[in-house]
Amino acid sequence: MPARWFSFGQFKLLADQQRLLRNDSPVRLGSRALAILSLLLEHAGELVSKQDLMSQVWPDTFVDESNLKVNIAALRKALDENNGEVSHIANVSGRGYRFVAPVSVTESDNTLRCRRKASNLPLSMKQIIGRDETVQQILAQLSHCGFLTIVGSAGVGKTTVATTVAETLLQIYKDGVCFVDFAYLKDPGSVPHAISTALGLPVTAENTSEPLCAHLQNREILLVVDSCEHVPCSAAECLELIQSFCPKVHILATSREPLGAKGERLYRLPPLAVPPTNPELTVDIVRAFPAVELFLKRATETLSDLSVDDSQASTIGELCRQLDGVPLAIEMAAVRVRLLGFEGLSSVINDHFLQFRQSQRTAPRRHHSLADAYEWSFDSLPENERSAFLRLSTLSESFDLKTAVLAASGGIMNTAEATACIANLVSKSLVERMDHGASRFRLLHMVRYFASKKLLSCDDLNEKGLREEHFVTPQWAPTAASQPLTY
Repeated sequence: MPARWFSFGQFKLLADQQRLLRNDSPVRLGSRALAILSLLLEHAGELVSKQDLMSQVWPDTFVDESNLKVNIAALRKALDENNGEVSHIANVSGRGYRFVAPVSVTESDNTLRCRRKASNLPLSMKQIIGRDETVQQILAQLSHCGFLTIVGSAGVGKTTVATTVAETLLQIYKDGVCFVDFAYLKDPGSVPHAISTALGLPVTAENTSEPLCAHLQNREILLVVDSCEHVPCSAAECLELIQSFCPKVHILATSREPLGAKGERLYRLPPLAVPPTNPELTVDIVRAFPAVELFLKRATETLSDLSVDDSQASTIGELCRQLDGVPLAIEMAAVRVRLLGFEGLSSVINDHFLQFRQSQRTAPRRHHSLADAYEWSFDSLPENERSAFLRLSTLSESFDLKTAVLAASGGIMNTAEATACIANLVSKSLVERMDHGASRFRLLHMVRYFASKKLLSCDDLNEKGLREEHFVTPQWAPTAASQPLTY
């Protein structure tokens, strides 16, 4: 299908990607506003009724007219319409809207086809959910800094967001987009080789950073480098060199921890928003939260006649809270609604969920289960950080720094060492800092449960200094009789 875009003034809307550019720089707009703009441009100069706009932008969903007005206002603001002066979108009172600025339409499959040939991005068959604003923020930051690392916990969706951003930019980089996966690298010295291979360069013994930089020096390309936490030092060194000597190369990396490279800018990716604890929740209320939207979307894909009513809203909200709003966990749970139902799924969410396997057989090994994802992070920790991590799992839902240091030290580390361990665990996305004011921390529910089971499986507690008298076992913690983890 030919690529199609609408041009008006300094703006260009890439219709197939639903992305708005101003002078080739991304403009931040939500998906509904972009869908409205696309419809208005399709019928430029014609009146499009309010009913037609609402029925096409919000299919199968009842929305109030105020939703349409809010998105029209966002569009006008983005298109520099102010002081009551209409330059792009005219309101026909009581009837609808008309796009009144001159518009040109271009259709060509050559440009996009060439870009896709110059790209090796993994194809995703699923629509990304709840990340529209995130994608726009990353696009804006990447256009200014040139080297951005998306940092977040296991399963939070770093790769999905990065590839979505890259798909959006396929038409921007003259020499295309290159995706490099570091997840399976065993030798840190093979980082330049992995990038060279992804770029299609000849495989030789000389695949080092210097010839790689020479190849990239005059090229305009986006490097998407995934799972850098597997080889953080080597990745930082190589990417810093590319950034220094290849001014037209932009780098979008993903990692569970910052790389610490010169010029690197961080974007910490949070979990999806979840509903609050409230027994009076309705389906309409919980659907407004991205975590629930993703959960129901994936559940419906495996159970097309799925019916949800208000009596199930609180259970669904609680499920998404227990899963911390982590997309990988939510998707693993959603496909089991067909077998267990909402109540049945809720009953096994702790003791068995870590062992649920990914239904997608082609998923990366580290994403086959939550236990695999967390084990991958845990195995990379030095011994003192492993011990501190296990001790922190005994604390309550949230805790301050003083409490964390006391628990992490376990009587065998001094305050400075325990504080450093906590800082490193936060950096590596295993402990979450809750705000930027008072220093309060927490472990995500499933991370804490994983750590508590690891703690119980330790046979050499005394040798590690993990003596039981240092802990106050929380009520939710697993018991020794729980189903043991297998790795």
